[in-house]
Amino acid sequence: MRCKSCNKIMEDFELSKLDKIAGVAVELCSDCMYDSNMALLGLDEEDGSYMIEPDLDHLVLTDSFTIE
Repeated sequence: MRCKSCNKIMEDFELSKLDKIAGVAVELCSDCMYDSNMALLGLDEEDGSYMIEPDLDHLVLTDSFTIE
């Protein structure tokens, strides 16, 4: 199986990763999963900025995906 983002062939351990909220396969390689998690948390690796604790109080994760 290939990564849905970069089309790289995924390793066996990457194929077994499940979304903790939805319980479905993530279908992303480790590199793309890392980038996705950084984006979801609002972290920017390049400039070294991180969310400060008060920002976490306003973090809203939504269930806006659809499964077809």
